[in-house]
Amino acid sequence: MVKRLLKGISYLCLHHYRKILLIFFVVLGIAFVLTGRIRFDPNFLKLFPTERGPIKLYMENLQEAGTFDLLFVLLENEKGGDPQPLIDSEERFLNI
Repeated sequence: MVKRLLKGISYLCLHHYRKILLIFFVVLGIAFVLTGRIRFDPNFLKLFPTERGPIKLYMENLQEAGTFDLLFVLLENEKGGDPQPLIDSEERFLNI
């Protein structure tokens, strides 16, 4: 079954190579036209839900700051946990 399929493909490639090239270039042209019409929005933040939660807070702070030059980092701790490891990791992060 596989040998027969491969023999058929080899026969087409050897005897009808012009048609294969023509079909290839037609399909390539159609793909080029179809993908050339796609537009990408560079604002990736529109992908996140901004109605509630940490993303809403981030978006509000970002609009208030008015720039992407700032980096916001959210550190969460367990309830009743020791805050000192978070403070240490924050200081290490700022010193990078």
